Amino acid sequence: MSPITRTAVESFWEYIAFALNSLVFLLIGLEVHVGLLLAERRPIFLAFVAVSLGRAFVVFLVAGLLHGTTEAIP
Repeated sequence: MSPITRTAVESFWEYIAFALNSLVFLLIGLEVHVGLLLAERRPIFLAFVAVSLGRAFVVFLVAGLLHGTTEAIP
């Protein structure tokens, strides 16, 4: 396969993957009942806060560990 053909094929499959991923999220969104979702807003909020704090902890931990090295954080 030539480089131009390879790029075209990769772009095509990336677009197909994006379109199918979007379709899956749209179908899931059609199944969500807003009333039931709002009834569970407190556990959802607590899970969001827990995940955000966990992510911040890991990011700052890794940044602290890499501070003494020559590695750059992208």
